[in-house]
Amino acid sequence: MLPSFLRTPLPSNWSPLPASRPASRPAPRPAPVLAPLLALAFVLTSCGGDTVHAGLAEGDRPLDIAVEDVYRVGSIDGNAWDSFTRVSSMAFGDDSRLHILDPAQRRIHVVSETGEHLRSFGTRGEGPGEFRSPVGVQVLADDRIVVADNGHQAFLVFSSEGVFLASHPYDAGGSMPGARLQRQGDDAVIAHGQGMRLEAVPGGGPPALPTTTPVDRWRLAPGDVVVRDRLLEAWRPERDPPRQQAGSGAGGVMVMRSVTLALEPAVHVAALPDGRLALADSSAYRIRIFGPGGHAEGPPRVVGRDIAPVPVGPAEEEAERERRLAQLESGGGPQIQIATSGPGGGGQQEVPQEQIRDMLRAQMAAMSFWHEIPVITRLAADAEGRLWVERSAGIGEDGPVDLLEADGTYLGSIAPGNLRTPLAFGPGGVAAWVELDELEVPFVRVGRIRIG
Repeated sequence: MLPSFLRTPLPSNWSPLPASRPASRPAPRPAPVLAPLLALAFVLTSCGGDTVHAGLAEGDRPLDIAVEDVYRVGSIDGNAWDSFTRVSSMAFGDDSRLHILDPAQRRIHVVSETGEHLRSFGTRGEGPGEFRSPVGVQVLADDRIVVADNGHQAFLVFSSEGVFLASHPYDAGGSMPGARLQRQGDDAVIAHGQGMRLEAVPGGGPPALPTTTPVDRWRLAPGDVVVRDRLLEAWRPERDPPRQQAGSGAGGVMVMRSVTLALEPAVHVAALPDGRLALADSSAYRIRIFGPGGHAEGPPRVVGRDIAPVPVGPAEEEAERERRLAQLESGGGPQIQIATSGPGGGGQQEVPQEQIRDMLRAQMAAMSFWHEIPVITRLAADAEGRLWVERSAGIGEDGPVDLLEADGTYLGSIAPGNLRTPLAFGPGGVAAWVELDELEVPFVRVGRIRIG
């Protein structure tokens, strides 16, 4: 039987409804390190027979891949350093040390290549090196640790020992960096805008919804210098502008309402080790490979597979509504933060979860749908330059994971229910996943991937 971290997909805001939480029966404390002599290699293509390949489509080729379990960290002990609340971002350094961001705790945890806890740093606050709303972490070539803090609207930079070095403010431009900070070169990070940008319309009226998502590079040279370059403008489908309604009460409060466009294509960006950028921004299986400078370096190379999106009809629309409603009723659903920026500064406010649920319930009946289910649900690049392409199998269903070379060569597919795309890749095939135990407490698995 496959180990659990090969079977469980990464958690996400709109994942299928999780299993109910047991009322009691505490989970055992995980072992922090598995002894090397006891580490086992699990070959996905040889164990379990045809079961391992179930869910592959015609034209898919099973991938010969193995994962050696290295260590696991995560605890239900509230006093332990690894009693994670939520893990949103992870990054390996060149020395294979893993950096884990728990945004709810406002903490960064650093773990050695064998699973030993080295240090934790970070605290909530307004002072130098303190966090308001950290979302992503990355490690530069010189071992500096970069944290994107959308509350401060700045990249906070720390030494490898967790000592605060500098704060580099960024102009959010109506959108914020997300949890996936990706390294490019020695001193730069790549991120694409998250959330809904609203652009002011000259002469007043409801703000417009832009039809692009920015992909930016921030060069974080030592000291106080930061250079931001707009590398790409990813495509977004057009939507009707938000409707403005007058509210009651003092001050004549104006309420902005927009119709949700469900199943619309997301923007997926992967930074390759040589600096090139892979971009998927449509519902088709089409990945464009740009040079390190993005659009400025000329037309991209287009790679992909001949797999068509699934059309959306009444049955798919109803299934998507039911899936979202089930998540809302179970306590799941998205987290929404409102970020503002302007001449007077900026700020960020988290919307209460019950308010989010009420808003989304009201929008379900009026929900608009994209006309097809996008093929690609996630895109990542490993340290060897391979592209990991997760595919959809329908509403709320995980599909296979394809591996491609950056030149488009198809290497093979991993069947649904087996190995998912890691949240972080490191040197020598090391990778990290996030799982939930039977009490839905998050923990981190680290393994070493071997292909072929």
